[in-house]
Amino acid sequence: MHSGSFFLARCQRLVEDVEEAEQSVGELQSEPRGTIRLAAPMSFGHREVASRLPAFLARHPKLRVHLDLTDRFVDLVREKFDLAIRVSGRLVESSLVQRRLCPLALTVCAAPSYLDRRGTPRAPEELRDHECLSYGPTTTTWSFSRGRRIEVSGALTIDNGDALRRVALAGHGIVYLPTFLVADDLRAGRLVSILARDIDAGGGAFAVYPESRHLSPKVRALIDALVASFAAELPDRHHDEHRWRAPDGSEPDR
Repeated sequence: MHSGSFFLARCQRLVEDVEEAEQSVGELQSEPRGTIRLAAPMSFGHREVASRLPAFLARHPKLRVHLDLTDRFVDLVREKFDLAIRVSGRLVESSLVQRRLCPLALTVCAAPSYLDRRGTPRAPEELRDHECLSYGPTTTTWSFSRGRRIEVSGALTIDNGDALRRVALAGHGIVYLPTFLVADDLRAGRLVSILARDIDAGGGAFAVYPESRHLSPKVRALIDALVASFAAELPDRHHDEHRWRAPDGSEPDR
């Protein structure tokens, strides 16, 4: 970057920091106010976040929340989001401060029709011989316990969990999804959990914000409210959702 451009960018950042500091001082002297720009994955935001916001806003009538539901990986600084929610395995991003909202169980599953046709994988390595439905590029990596990373592939990739679930229900392949998306299908037998003993149990939903950005009272209030709301439901909905019977009828050994 040209030295003049770098100097200008730095000055703009300093001005923004001063404005944020002045706003925070005002907020500390009264109740939080203003607008919070929040980004969340589409499925998790629709199912788990949106319904929690009315109660939060009722407690903070001077706040507004702009919720952007997208499965795109947003750049919080460049796009000027105050906060994002990431659904992931063990989240490690050095440029972001993160706070865990809740654990999320994961499951590898498929429709009975697919397993009858192609057989049931008994080890993660066997997934290489199966049609795997996933996010991202045609070839992707699924993580399992004991640090195992298995490269899987399939003819169809979709950037939304609900859409992946629908394709799996139609018998077109194996998916690796958070159980909040497929809990009802697992209970009803429309999908069958496989490789339950090999799943990495470190997944969760995280609130993240840039390390370089001051955490304003309004954002802190929203994070605290989300943490408290999810904690009130544990362990019933999130932590124990992985306890579905394996294809042989046994419980996962966890």
